[in-house]
Amino acid sequence: MRRIAGECLPYLGLPFYRIVFPGPNDGIVPVSSVESLTYSTSLGQTAHCHLDLLSEQEYGLAQPVFLAR
Repeated sequence: MRRIAGECLPYLGLPFYRIVFPGPNDGIVPVSSVESLTYSTSLGQTAHCHLDLLSEQEYGLAQPVFLAR
């Protein structure tokens, strides 16, 4: 299994992201939670929120895995 972690700044008007998830997070999942997965390999980290983790940047991180299959 491969993983990509996102860390975004909270949207204006939604500061509860930092209250619910203190520290780096993508708005839904804390980065520390993703990095603690011992059964998977990290493909990297981006500065995107959870719903934006399908951008060109994430695709670029995952592309070598896709091409290797």
